[in-house]
Amino acid sequence: MPRISPLRTAAAISLVGALLLAGQAGFGRADSRRTIRVKWGDTLWGLSQHYGVDMGQLASANHMKASDRLLAGRTLYLPTAAKGARTAAGPSGTKSGGGSLAEGGVPVDPRLAQRTFCTTYKPPTGPKGQLPAELRRDPSRLALRPLFAKWAKVYRVPVDLIEAEAWQESGWSNTAVSPDDARGIGQILPATAVWINQSLGTNLKLNVPSDNIRMMAAFLGYLLRMTGGQACGAVASYYQGFPTLQRYGVLPISQVYVRSVLSLRPRFA
Repeated sequence: MPRISPLRTAAAISLVGALLLAGQAGFGRADSRRTIRVKWGDTLWGLSQHYGVDMGQLASANHMKASDRLLAGRTLYLPTAAKGARTAAGPSGTKSGGGSLAEGGVPVDPRLAQRTFCTTYKPPTGPKGQLPAELRRDPSRLALRPLFAKWAKVYRVPVDLIEAEAWQESGWSNTAVSPDDARGIGQILPATAVWINQSLGTNLKLNVPSDNIRMMAAFLGYLLRMTGGQACGAVASYYQGFPTLQRYGVLPISQVYVRSVLSLRPRFA
């Protein structure tokens, strides 16, 4: 994911990895409805913003949950833009319409919601141990689990957290390359790899699965220390960058990412 930190480009606030900034999608026809072809890096949130439809309506039209990971090549039905379709959020999280409303129509300061997100969000606790079906069917990716356990222990990162984040980022594919050139299992940019290698005094390679996982574990460990051991803050920082977390809180787009990662976490417990 594009991070705004030493690890990623200083001004990037876009989606990368399994949740990346939505790319251009082509239109087709099916059942008299518009369709879009999912490309690598597309997300429900990004597509909803790009086409001006509500994310919940987009998910419902395709029998999905908002946290579901999109696979490249899938065809999605695009609902007609409806009243209440969301507008794109800026860096401060404010919307062009002047903010969001809580239940009962009471105005909510989006900046406050961003800063309190990690103290109010309660991640799900289950289902536990139910690995994604796609992972269970792939022995080559299952074989990576000992590497996650090894480096998670070294850098004091909960193994279920790093496994969930890596699944969200790349589906544990070390051949994955994002539109902004983030690479491998942890979707790490080459510039990030340089920063991590300098910090560790190593010469780890992005295209080597163990090295990629080690860099991811080292960085997550760093973020957990910077956020006082808070998984929510660390995951948000992995996505948007720790300096941006300090300045703005958890951006709306990052909240979608955090919910998805932490919803996956029990599956790897």
